[in-house]
Amino acid sequence: MTEPAVWTRGKPALLLAGSGRWDQRLVATLRLDFDVRTASADERAPQAIVLFSSAPGYRAELADVRRHSAAPLVLVLEKADVTQRVTALEEGADDVLCVPFETCELLARVRAVMRRVVRPMPSVLRVADLELDLEAGGVRRGGRPILLSRTEFALLAALARRGGDVVSHERLAVEVWGSPRGVTATTLHTFMSYLRGKIEDPSRTRLLRTVRGVGYALSAG
Repeated sequence: MTEPAVWTRGKPALLLAGSGRWDQRLVATLRLDFDVRTASADERAPQAIVLFSSAPGYRAELADVRRHSAAPLVLVLEKADVTQRVTALEEGADDVLCVPFETCELLARVRAVMRRVVRPMPSVLRVADLELDLEAGGVRRGGRPILLSRTEFALLAALARRGGDVVSHERLAVEVWGSPRGVTATTLHTFMSYLRGKIEDPSRTRLLRTVRGVGYALSAG
């Protein structure tokens, strides 16, 4: 099976650490959103940390990580009771997630702890003369309202948030349909054709690009 292309430019550095286990499928999914590193592989300062550990040894591992970094940290724990989870939060974890867990929940928790220290995404995104109001769900181009379906709007927002970077088929499937296998390439292409037909105008700059075999990008360049 061909590995999906992983685009790292502009992605936040995510450090995976600890004595707990993480599988390669989890790492592959995290790499769609993050520049994933391990404790031994790179010295780049992380923008977020996922620490995999178990009770009671998590306290020493958490303290060791905190001696080196104050980055937002999600602690993934095996066999932890309420008292241990509360202690972890009091001793330096920004959030605690227990095994077993769904990958989508871990992603959501990492994003949440990052939002506490990183400037939040603006509610209105602009690409050239295209404007998306994320709160109201509205889209305009050149001041003209554009009516999109919920799926079309979700796809457009996913692309606009990436600031012109190429977004892979798998990443779009996760964000809009909830799973890397949530939609076929043919169906995704069909939705993109609908979207292109609504937001593009022959008299204006082309915004929606297709990168064959990889994904899509929304940019004015």
